[in-house]
Amino acid sequence: EDAGVDVFLRPYAVMPVTRDCGLAEALSGTRSRDQVGRACDGNLCQYFIQTYGAVHSESFHRARTCFIRSLAGYSLISFLLQVKDRNNTNVLIDTNGHIIHVDFSLMLTATDNFMGAVERAPFKLSPEMIEIMGGSVEAEPFKYFANLLIRSFLAVRLHMHRVIAIVSL
Repeated sequence: EDAGVDVFLRPYAVMPVTRDCGLAEALSGTRSRDQVGRACDGNLCQYFIQTYGAVHSESFHRARTCFIRSLAGYSLISFLLQVKDRNNTNVLIDTNGHIIHVDFSLMLTATDNFMGAVERAPFKLSPEMIEIMGGSVEAEPFKYFANLLIRSFLAVRLHMHRVIAIVSL
């Protein structure tokens, strides 16, 4: 925000209960990506069309912009903190189209995911996410995402000492 990069992250409260367990704030107005998939035969873009209107409508454009801003923000966080296990139950979608990552229990590690495979991707960017952003890396919405992510990396680079201090704990 201070650097003028318009990404979206949704803060929420988490209270540790034990060393391995905690309670997270309930995020009203959200559905998990898994729930959305079951409601729309698995197609995220179809969910956006059903929820926000035709691809060329103003409401779809607003929701897609929210989606892109949040995808850029959480992609940066996932990369910096090496967040793993980004399955569809750990990604929420709010009523405005933002994605919100939850369950950061696997981070700063090379741990296998729940299926036993090591996650190699630095952040979650699936074909269906690209579809919402115009369906190709040449589409303007995808270019907007890429630009936001690059600008985010450049902005955080100025504060790397803070990031290193946090992850060193």
